[in-house]
Formats: sequence, structure tokens, C-alpha cells
Amino acid sequence: MQKNMMINKYGYILEESEINAITSRVHNLVNSQEFQALIQGKLYREQAMRYKKKSALYRFTCTN
Repeated sequence: MQKNMMINKYGYILEESEINAITSRVHNLVNSQEFQALIQGKLYREQAMRYKKKSALYRFTCTN
């Protein structure tokens, strides 16, 4: 599902090989023991925020 969202948003500028590389990197990150230790099993959600009508800033909030 997230891959489809990425393709819908950025597919017009990304080549197939770039999409596959991004997908592979995310998969490796999520399955990394070091990453799992950092997030301590918690799920986070990205939230876009704007500051003074400038480009979006992102913050991550815990969902569990």
C-alpha cells in the first residue's frame, strides 16, 4: 500500500530502478535490529505541519 502511495506521488519523476531501490532500503531499515531497538517496538505516524505558511515540516507521533 505505501509503495503505491509513493508511486502515485512521485512515480512521474522516479524510474522503476529508483522505486525498487527505495522499497529495498525501507524494507532493510524496518527489518534492522538496530532500528527496532531505536523505536522500541512502537509505531509512529508522520504528520505534516506548516510554519508561517512555509513548506511542510514533519513530526512523528507514537500511535501505540
